[in-house]
Amino acid sequence: MTDGRNTADGEALDWIVRLRDPDFDAWESFEAWLLAHPANATAYHRQADAERRLDPLLAPSPAAPFPEAAPPVRRSPGFRSVLAYGTAAAAAVAAILSVNAIWRAPDLYAVRTRPGEQRELTLPGGTSVLLNGATALQLDRHNPRFAALQSGEALFTVRHDASHPFTVELGDDRVVDLGTRFDIVRRSDGTEVSVAEGAVLYNPQREQVRLQAGDVLRIADGRAVAIRGRAAPDQVGAWRGGRFIYDGDPLSRVTADLARYTGARIDLDPALERQTFRGVISVPGSRDLLLLGPLLNARIRRTADGWLISPR
Repeated sequence: MTDGRNTADGEALDWIVRLRDPDFDAWESFEAWLLAHPANATAYHRQADAERRLDPLLAPSPAAPFPEAAPPVRRSPGFRSVLAYGTAAAAAVAAILSVNAIWRAPDLYAVRTRPGEQRELTLPGGTSVLLNGATALQLDRHNPRFAALQSGEALFTVRHDASHPFTVELGDDRVVDLGTRFDIVRRSDGTEVSVAEGAVLYNPQREQVRLQAGDVLRIADGRAVAIRGRAAPDQVGAWRGGRFIYDGDPLSRVTADLARYTGARIDLDPALERQTFRGVISVPGSRDLLLLGPLLNARIRRTADGWLISPR
């Protein structure tokens, strides 16, 4: 009789083999198994990591260094059959790797944008990331299926690979794609995850919150508070075109978003920090914030180094 871990590992290996089949179509069953128990997700990622570590040994030539697109990895004809032996084979492979393989530690580097600057990245495998202004993103040259959003905002359009899910690290939290386009913003007061297409899994080894198109998850930093909301999927990432959509958000959040996008310094009078705004803001082509005064029901004036928003 096998224990729970061995059972989960064996099932994970079976899913990895099945997911390699180009005709695989049991996505709902796979996701149901993944969410059925925390041990399943843990086992799946453990076995997927072991498979990835085999690639340097089985490839006929070394992959091109990041950020250049890596050539396709050619696996030996018996690769799937090795996995099919189950947990015992996985343990044997891990032992061989621990003795013979040279492990490649993560090779992390940061990509940053200045306030008012937007930048688009295309990662090996086809995933694209659009960075808003004042954003810091960490990437791994050895693993194009990983990103860590340290601050700011980024819109991810992920080329889905079920055997190598794309993961975004948010401090101690994780967002894992399930075939997806999603936006994440890290503000001083918390984090917000919005899904435009497909689905993501928030913290698969803890809360296991599944977000689908139109779902919004807001997490307050430093507090165990999460608020789920809804948004029209086509509104997710609307900042790309200078459009910002709010539904009762505080002006402090509105001004932070505008400052990140425009690059301007915007100071908010403390008397307005709790005032809320509901509506759509289209930043003018000239980015002249004076035009937004009537919309925000506030007075906006230029200062020596930016803008000041105060009560009317």
